[in-house]
Amino acid sequence: MMGGAFQKRQERLGNVTQFAEFNFYMDAGAAWRLLQLAPSCRLVPLDATERRLFRLEELLPSVAAGRRGRLVADVLSYLRGAHLRLGSGDGIYMHDVLAAAVWAGLISAECAQAHVREVVLTGEQRGMIVCNGPSTLPVWYAHSVNENAFLDLWHQMWLSLLA
Repeated sequence: MMGGAFQKRQERLGNVTQFAEFNFYMDAGAAWRLLQLAPSCRLVPLDATERRLFRLEELLPSVAAGRRGRLVADVLSYLRGAHLRLGSGDGIYMHDVLAAAVWAGLISAECAQAHVREVVLTGEQRGMIVCNGPSTLPVWYAHSVNENAFLDLWHQMWLSLLA
């Protein structure tokens, strides 16, 4: 599951608020319930997917041929522009795609265990994962993903798309 955040980056945990990642912020109750009901679920949090900003040139082949290739190129160009407008840098964080590749077992991730007490449901800290404290729930999360394996997989996808 792509969601949450465990490590601060630039004095913030999340990408929606200082405290919360988008998916957990949007439905903190569902995120908390999922962690309770599926303790073997592996999280791929924001901090694991924000370790590398992928340059557009890395993600696009020299020629994006055909309608499907042009569609992917347009989406990536839009995302790059959004990252630039938000001040994230000249590139793209591939949050959901990295999480999906880890989930499908297509790339590896180094995992650790955290002891989560709650996901804050309301207020200024809504969506924040609170670790430690009484009655904690053990949760596995990726603290890094294999970005080089992801790029290899991405380029294989491009080759099949353009074939």
